[in-house]
Amino acid sequence: SFSNYGESEDNGNKILAKVTKKANDEGIDTVEHLLTADALRDMKFIINQAHADLVVIHALGSDDKRFVSFEENEVSQNQIGSVSERLLRTSDVPVVLVR
Repeated sequence: SFSNYGESEDNGNKILAKVTKKANDEGIDTVEHLLTADALRDMKFIINQAHADLVVIHALGSDDKRFVSFEENEVSQNQIGSVSERLLRTSDVPVVLVR
């Protein structure tokens, strides 16, 4: 990211607060953690620490130029972000991708 760290962290915390409130309003327990380093490593650590039964992650990350497509050399509905793809392939718990 070309933005400064403090600005990115503030934006991330605002998004987390909205998602957490929405989940709590629906009676869903959540664990908030803003990822600031290696996303896959951090997510796996959080999954283990929280004893998560399920992971819900957006199919595309913040960098829409890096993706894995299952249709060679085509942008398709099957397109997912590289971190989402690695988590989907290596997670010990089920992963739900959302768009």
